[in-house]
Amino acid sequence: MTSTAEARNSDAGRLRDVMTDKLIRRGGISSPQIERAFRTVPRHAFAIPGTPLEECYHGDVVRTKKDADGVTLSSISAAWLQARMITQAGIGPGARVLEIGTTGYNAALLAEVTGPQGHVVTLDLDPEITERAATVLQATGYSGRVTVLTGDGEHGAPGHGMFDAIVASDRAGNELGGALLGRICHRECPVLVVVGARGLVAAVGVLVEAPVPGAPLTVHTLGVCHGRPPHSP
Repeated sequence: MTSTAEARNSDAGRLRDVMTDKLIRRGGISSPQIERAFRTVPRHAFAIPGTPLEECYHGDVVRTKKDADGVTLSSISAAWLQARMITQAGIGPGARVLEIGTTGYNAALLAEVTGPQGHVVTLDLDPEITERAATVLQATGYSGRVTVLTGDGEHGAPGHGMFDAIVASDRAGNELGGALLGRICHRECPVLVVVGARGLVAAVGVLVEAPVPGAPLTVHTLGVCHGRPPHSP
């Protein structure tokens, strides 16, 4: 007889495929690596235990931590935004990526996209968030490809070398200065700042605004970092 856990995993796999198929229909999947990542990484594992599978795989934001007043402190970004972010940064096989602000889920997606030759370092200031991210990443088999750190994004990831791309949440992105980027980025390193509430992405020297899924992108000069995707010749 199929156990409850097996049935839940089967349902999760089906819903994961439905979510990914929707992203493909809307043009949100740009490479086989990104498609495989969304079909593979168990999004529900990174949500608060007990969160309904339908909520995890609808594709919208999934809130993972709130304060006493109900204000969201941490969340899994909308799936369409995560797919667009990975595409916009030109992240591909072999890349080294720094993520500032974590739930673990996006780090796992990045690990799938960068593959066994790449590596992801993800950090957050909140030790409760990083402890849970590390635990779930280990349970889902990504601990060997993702390093989880507790620390201030203002200081980058000391001792972890240079990066081909940087992805940051809005609060962390405010702390990214040119001097820091010069120390931790390769010369032509895309830097994205993801603002979950409005879907803003700062990338490759521009601010790309996508207020709703599928909306046209509005590009503004940002002047933080310039260049081409890290895997380009």
